[in-house]
Parts: sequence; structure tokens; C-alpha cells
Amino acid sequence: MTVAFAQTRKADRETMAARLADVARAAGATVTVEPERDRLIYVNVTAPGGLSATVDFDGDYPETWCVPWFLPAAIGATLASSFAPGRVNPYHRRKATLFAADFDGLLALVVKGVRMAVDGSAYEVRT
Repeated sequence: MTVAFAQTRKADRETMAARLADVARAAGATVTVEPERDRLIYVNVTAPGGLSATVDFDGDYPETWCVPWFLPAAIGATLASSFAPGRVNPYHRRKATLFAADFDGLLALVVKGVRMAVDGSAYEVRT
């Protein structure tokens, strides 16, 4: 059963941030959660291989469920096309911004991205 959360409620923002952190860690990521400030909580997710995303829970933009994945240039790889078909930046192939319809979808996007980083399928070595 899905529980409805509202980013406009502080307690829900805290619960969602904690849940996201738990599922990302369980999938294999390193996670930090920044304390709430100005109705915002940031959850920083870093997967093996350097893939990272900062997901925010924003009380002023409650229906935005966004995962902005980023791969630093120093890593020596790019995102594979299969990471997010049609969503990987075609120029440098180091960013993919994904949107979910709801909180459960957000969790699924993060878990999928971390698992792909763990098994290596998120990356493509450029030669």
C-alpha cells in the first residue's frame, strides 16, 4: 500500500528523505542527508564509480520528483545510452535528468540508477 506524502509538510519531507537514504544505501550508494533549511532537505546519493545525484525535497515545489544524475569528467567514462534512454545529455553524456510521477517512482529511479552503477551497466568507457 502506498502512503501519500506531501512535500509541503515538514514531517513528510523528513520521512521521505530518510526513506530515500535507506533505499539508496541498501542498493549500494553512499548517502548524506543535509538538515532542513528554508523548507529544503537535500539528499546526496553517490553510487560506485562516481555517479551522483542530489535529490531535494522542497516545501515550495511539492510536486517535483526529480533525479538529476551527474558523472564527473575525471571518471574517464560516460553514461551508457541504456542508463536512461533518451534522457542522457547527447553532447557530453555525463548528465541525465529524470522525473517521476510520485514518491514511489522517485525511489525506483534512484534504486535503478544505483544498481546500474553497482553492476557497471550505467557506464560506457570512451576510447
